[in-house]
Amino acid sequence: MGILSFIILMFFFFQLFKTAVKASEENKSANQDGHGWSEGYSLEKSLIYIFACTMSADNKVTKNELSVVKRYLLRKYGEAKAKELLLLLRDVLKSSNSVDIRPYCLKINQTYLYQERLNLLSSLFQICVADGMICDNEADLLQLYARFTRIRNIDFYQMQNYYTYGFDWKENQDNRSRYKQRQNESQNAQKPKTDKAWAYKILGLPDNASEKEIKKAYRQLAQQYHPDKQTGSSDEEIKNATEKFREINEAYEILTR
Repeated sequence: MGILSFIILMFFFFQLFKTAVKASEENKSANQDGHGWSEGYSLEKSLIYIFACTMSADNKVTKNELSVVKRYLLRKYGEAKAKELLLLLRDVLKSSNSVDIRPYCLKINQTYLYQERLNLLSSLFQICVADGMICDNEADLLQLYARFTRIRNIDFYQMQNYYTYGFDWKENQDNRSRYKQRQNESQNAQKPKTDKAWAYKILGLPDNASEKEIKKAYRQLAQQYHPDKQTGSSDEEIKNATEKFREINEAYEILTR
């Protein structure tokens, strides 16, 4: 083999080696999230990312929000593991990088039973209301979690109403019982509507209303007609409010599909 052939061969092998190293670095980068951790989507890491995204959705993190997370982790993992995960949470919160919660929610959906996913949703709601209200970004994130973890609409909306409007379920036990009775009576009486024109009319909106306007109208009407807000009303008034509340939820579901 001549010197020229040897040089060409060595150059060829060098280029192969260089390409392999570059591919390895790209794969390593692709498997890293914004904080430098490998995206293996472990259960604990997924949980921490979801908590972090929820806490920072309103661009501020409070002690009350941290307390909610701490209670959840202590209850689920015990003190030692909870401390470890809280340190991880602190590092995630320090980063300003945005994170797509979808893969983490899918991990939760694959691992948790339905009731566990509901319990986590309840904790996320508690984080969002820790500062007194649920902002639009928080509301959107909660809906994303519910969608990716396959939370049933009726469970989501019931929990949303509870945490958004602060109903005292203990003081309104009688109203809840009557509401449930009325709901059961009318459950098969009328099939859910699918007409958007009807939905806009129920929410009192024009057919070109924005998503923000739809959410605002829904929240206001749901608060007004929720059975827990009908304390002291007659049975007929509660019946009418229950029917109106059902229609409001149906209309909102149609417009947000």
